[in-house]
Amino acid sequence: MTKGTWDLLLTTRMLTLIK
Repeated sequence: MTKGTWDLLLTTRMLTLIK
């Protein structure tokens, strides 16, 4: 997995947590 993909996954997780 590329760092970009990991960044996307982490961002999505954070957004889901905020929501």
